[in-house]
Amino acid sequence: MEMDALAEGVKTVEKRDLLVSLGCTRFQGYLFAHPMTGTAFKQWLMARPCQHPTACGVGLAK
Repeated sequence: MEMDALAEGVKTVEKRDLLVSLGCTRFQGYLFAHPMTGTAFKQWLMARPCQHPTACGVGLAK
């Protein structure tokens, strides 16, 4: 089917490692971040290195 999937609810390194061994490359859950306010999310996001250059404004047409 050639579909991407995201594993939701990943809470432990062991669970993430199991999912990686099964070929999963996308995750979300408490292992990565807990629920937060919009302001806290913006601060969290700005503190992380950019993973996708176009999302960071690099290489976009002006």
